[in-house]
Amino acid sequence: MTNIKILARVKPIFKNNSKSCLEVEENEISVNKIQKKCNGDHLVKYKYQFDQMFDDTSVNWDIYNSIYIDILKNMMKFKNNVTFYVYGETGSGKTHTLLGNSNEKGFLNLMLSDMLEINKNNIHVNVTEIYNNKCYDLINDNKHVYQRENGKNNFVLSSSTIIKIESKKDIIELHNKIINNRKVGISSENNASSRSHLLINIKFANKNLKILDLAGCEKAKNSICDSREKFKENGVIHQSLFVLKECIRSLVSNKPYVPFRRSELTKMLKHSFDNSCKTFILATLSQDESNCGTSVDVLNYISDIKNIKSIGKYNLLPPINSKVNVNEKVHVNVNENVNENVQGSPRFQLLYKNKHFLKNLQDKENKLLNEMIQKKSTDNLFDDYSKVQQKKLKLIRKFNGKLKPIEQNKHN
Repeated sequence: MTNIKILARVKPIFKNNSKSCLEVEENEISVNKIQKKCNGDHLVKYKYQFDQMFDDTSVNWDIYNSIYIDILKNMMKFKNNVTFYVYGETGSGKTHTLLGNSNEKGFLNLMLSDMLEINKNNIHVNVTEIYNNKCYDLINDNKHVYQRENGKNNFVLSSSTIIKIESKKDIIELHNKIINNRKVGISSENNASSRSHLLINIKFANKNLKILDLAGCEKAKNSICDSREKFKENGVIHQSLFVLKECIRSLVSNKPYVPFRRSELTKMLKHSFDNSCKTFILATLSQDESNCGTSVDVLNYISDIKNIKSIGKYNLLPPINSKVNVNEKVHVNVNENVNENVQGSPRFQLLYKNKHFLKNLQDKENKLLNEMIQKKSTDNLFDDYSKVQQKKLKLIRKFNGKLKPIEQNKHN
């Protein structure tokens, strides 16, 4: 079981005389995009695969029903924190999925109702809005609150109001406070678009469920900025989403530094990619052909997260302060190969498999070397050690030196 599950939902078409650019088949989605070139227009088809897809006939209950058992099981049985966040373009149905409307309940209402059935004395909620890269308490009249880092490298909200949910009336009151206090504005798609990121933190069974509704992304040329305040507002939204993408790229590239501290949003999402947290990501998509480019951007972003999923699944990142067991007997098979089913582009798959194979060779080389040092002898070990070295050098030469060995951790 991997720590990140990715879903995608397609919004119905409401515009007259509009055509769809998306095709949904089970867990695969295709985008038909018209590329304008000097010799005419060309139709380009992009294909993506995710854990689960929901077409334009799906309702909020379908999304909730697909993951709520997994969420509760992780919190109550496996004692994991859970994060569920929704990302997509402006007007694609993110807030509707989480909060619903008068005709249809949203994810928040459905989740809290089920928690009440399990244990109505153990549900506590606080709600925070990130607007212009500042945090505000929506329960306490939009009071300014701060994220502080504690000694365990966790970011916590100071002075945030926490309320207890004991009845369905409490759920309705919470829903109304969120709707009434959250910042909304005019966007290219609707007149009541969310202009802030929303965090709903639910503490249940001594674990936290973080529900995040990210502000909608839209291309700058399509945004409506008729004042300096709206121009700044739109710029801060793009900046925070850009920092989130940079964090994703850093995790995919296995960089030693991930810039989580650059925005309030990424501070909240820092532990969403840890092994101790189960993360669900829902991408909402508009199938209108006029929004085709933005839909491709959203899908590319989600595909990057799939690469993080693969890295976490096969434990590519070396453990911190890992030590070599010199007493462990080493068996070297010169014909071994890496055959994991890695998701991603062909180039990423090839790079991952060879990098993973190189790391295994380097680990075996170090174990053999340490064993020879420990025994102060090369008897029955040097031949295996030479074979491993030859395979490692051959693999590096194959990539013309571009595939560098992984640096070893330095121990005190």
